[in-house]
Parts: sequence; C-alpha cells; structure tokens
Amino acid sequence: MLEGMGDADLDDVGVGLPEVELEALDIGPSGVVGLLTCGPDSEKTLRKIARRLGKDWWIALEWGEEPMSGGWARAREEGARAWPHMEPGRIKRADGSIAEGISPSGAPRGDRFILVNDARLESGDDSYGVIRELAKRLGALGDALDKPLVDEPRVQMKIVGRTDALLACFPGEGAEYRCHYDGGAGDARKLTAILYVNDWRPEHGGKLMMYDAGNFDPDSSGPPERCWRTVTPRAGRLVLFRSDRVLHKVAPAFAMRYALTMFYAARYGKDKRSATN
Repeated sequence: MLEGMGDADLDDVGVGLPEVELEALDIGPSGVVGLLTCGPDSEKTLRKIARRLGKDWWIALEWGEEPMSGGWARAREEGARAWPHMEPGRIKRADGSIAEGISPSGAPRGDRFILVNDARLESGDDSYGVIRELAKRLGALGDALDKPLVDEPRVQMKIVGRTDALLACFPGEGAEYRCHYDGGAGDARKLTAILYVNDWRPEHGGKLMMYDAGNFDPDSSGPPERCWRTVTPRAGRLVLFRSDRVLHKVAPAFAMRYALTMFYAARYGKDKRSATN
C-alpha cells in the first residue's frame, strides 16, 4: 500500500496522470474457458499468469467462448432481473450507526450488489443459470492458480479460500467508486477477480483504473512513468489483481455496468517485494 497515506488521502493519488489501457495477456484463442479444461498447455499458461501477477500485480485475460444458454446478453438480462434485489455497500460506524454507499475503507461507492447464492435469487426455473455458471468457473480458476502462485517467487501466495461471487451493478448517471484497496491490513483477501458482461461503448465511461507507480520492477511490462492502467468493462474481459496492493477506482459510468467479482483469501510466504512500493 501507499506508505503514510490514510484512506481520506487516497483520492489525491494520481490526479492528472495519463491512462494506459491494459492489454490482455495472450493465453490462446480459447481463453480462460479453454484453460479450465486442463488442456496440454494449461499448467504452462497458469505459471505465465502467476509470473505476470508477480511482476505487475494485475493482469487482463479474455474469457474465451460465450457462456451457455444465451451468452453475454443473457448474463446482462439476469443482471437486470437481479437489480431490484441489489443493495448498496454498508459499513457500521463506531457509534453503531449504518452508512450506505461507502466501502470498508471509507471510499464513496455508487454500485449496488448481491451475492450470487443469495436466497432472493433462488428460482425453480434457474433464472440466474448463466451468472451461476460464470461464478462456478471463477471459483475453479482460483483453485487452478493455487500452486502456480505458491511457486512463483515474487508472489508465494497460498489460496486458502474464496468469497461467494457477487454480482454488482453501477446504474449509470455518473455512478463511480472512489480510490480504495480491496484487502487492507487484517483482511484475508489477497486476489480479486472481476469478470465483465457488458455491451460497452467508449461514451459509457466506467473504466476500472489501477494506479501504476511506475516501473519499480525492471522486468515489469508496465511503463517507466506513473499512470493509470485501465480496463474497459466489456463482455468477456477478466481482470485479476492483488487485492491488498493495487489502489484502484471505477470511473463514472453512464450506462448500466455489470460485473461478477470474486475475492480469493490467501496467506503469504516470504515475499521479496515490499507492499509499500
């Protein structure tokens, strides 16, 4: 994390810096879906992903084939159907009061979300079948990455669990999420996975923006100067980043913006890189 800065100061980081779109790592035409079929090159590809997370702390991937039963359009339909059940993020203050629209770190947030396994989404006709299929595969990806992340010297991260997947939506009209970390001190979350399902255009905004402090690692693929590494939330784009080390935000969104998010709990072995970089 950024040393010496409190949560209230995080919005002052990176003001005016250029934006650089994060290119997806080439893992073959079948993408993540193909990787999870455990083909002959799967182990090699998983090690490649782990190395990138060790170097850059973030990575973008292509999901591959569209999900069954209607594809990304069906996923968006399920998101729209779930929207009335979604609730804003809440925190409990020291005085016992509840604040809505704010993250645990205190960052204002304009999204609403619901856990994929929430009882309110239960239906006899499996109305959320695509969302649940995608969530299941996100869980399988975490399982597959466990050993490569342990073996990668610059990560040495042992995945010990995962959260239920959550379906989140920014409802447009400029909704955003200010600068924050997903996993802070004492938080077991160490790796974040976000899968987008949107039919997205540039005028919709809503990019994920990750703060890049510059080329602190000579082997990094990032630029030598500070910038925001951005991800356009279009259907089939998956981004992984290290929850406790990547300061990030969501730019104002001007259309309904859906994403599936899963957090992987982990513990570290000896890590050669300081979290204060």
